[in-house]
Amino acid sequence: MPTNVVGIDLGTTYCAISTLDDRGQPVTLPNRDGDMLTPSAVLLLDGEAVVGQAALDVAQEQPDRVATLIKRRMGLDSFGRAVAG
Repeated sequence: MPTNVVGIDLGTTYCAISTLDDRGQPVTLPNRDGDMLTPSAVLLLDGEAVVGQAALDVAQEQPDRVATLIKRRMGLDSFGRAVAG
C-alpha cells in the first residue's frame, strides 16, 4: 500500500503544501481556492476557523479579529493576544 507523504511550509506570510508525484518529484498542491500559496492568517468566527485570503478579507475591516504574523512574535514575553471581556 503506497504511503502519501506531504510537506507543509508554515511560513510567516504564506503557507504551502506539497507532495511527491509518481516519479518522486515534488508537486505543490493548490488550496481550495486554486492558489498555490495560502496567506498565513486565521479568524475564529462562530467557533469555526477561517483561514487564508478569507481571513485577510475580514482583516481589512476588523484587524483585531484576525491573527497574522504569529511566527514573528513566538518566543516573546508578550506573545499572545488580549482577550476582550
